[in-house]
Amino acid sequence: MLTRSDQTVPDCLEVLDEIRPLGLTHIGFKDVGVPPDVLAELARRIKDAGATSYMEVVSTSAEACLRSARVARDIGIDRLLGGTQVDEVLAILAGSAVAYLPFPGRPFDHPTKLAGTEAIVEADCRRFQALGCAGVDLLAYRAT
Repeated sequence: MLTRSDQTVPDCLEVLDEIRPLGLTHIGFKDVGVPPDVLAELARRIKDAGATSYMEVVSTSAEACLRSARVARDIGIDRLLGGTQVDEVLAILAGSAVAYLPFPGRPFDHPTKLAGTEAIVEADCRRFQALGCAGVDLLAYRAT
């Protein structure tokens, strides 16, 4: 991920240019740290490099998460990670090629941490699968 401290790095375009010769096939970034026009250019360059693009939603308010889902749809991200407003995000992404992988459990704070029991995480995963999500963004290493 082109991130530091749970934000897209300000020089993400330059960093991408530096790492492009490595031939990475999966490159991601966060929904915060740079303006949407930079995210759009970054997504375009990732696709031009032949890689799959990932944007992770780490915004903490419901409104900001939904705004990020709209940005992801509009700039053509391949995979949108995170967020918890699953029904609303799926509605925003309907008809697009964006695959959605929400946070199961009870994510909180920034940088995002994971709360919730194993049973809650499992139930969320089953529900997300039934709704048609491509998978989940499991914050196992940040579980509290």
